[in-house]
Amino acid sequence: MAARPLDAREAAILDRIVQLVPGGAGKDLAAQLGGLRIVESEDPTHRFWQFDNNATRRAEISDGPLPVSAEVWEAQTFEGEIIVFVREGLLSSFEFAWVTQDPPSGLPDADSVRYYAG
Repeated sequence: MAARPLDAREAAILDRIVQLVPGGAGKDLAAQLGGLRIVESEDPTHRFWQFDNNATRRAEISDGPLPVSAEVWEAQTFEGEIIVFVREGLLSSFEFAWVTQDPPSGLPDADSVRYYAG
């Protein structure tokens, strides 16, 4: 499948999230952002993005979701969260998990997401 660079919105959200990962792992993950590519999906409505990550430096961090909460709110309504996953020290994917009846039309602006270190 074809891969493309991160767009500005994806890059901004991911940057804010990895900056909250403590210690050297956060710095190593941040260094991976410039080389990340999104593996294109055949489903234009998907809300799960796989990364093509050829980074040579791996972060010392457990596999699974990063210990950061990135909540998406519209006014006073919780709409979902963005979850970033790591596998073998590399950023591997991220998901926009929504809780609303209708799927979101796309990613929110990075400034409209509430970020919390886990």
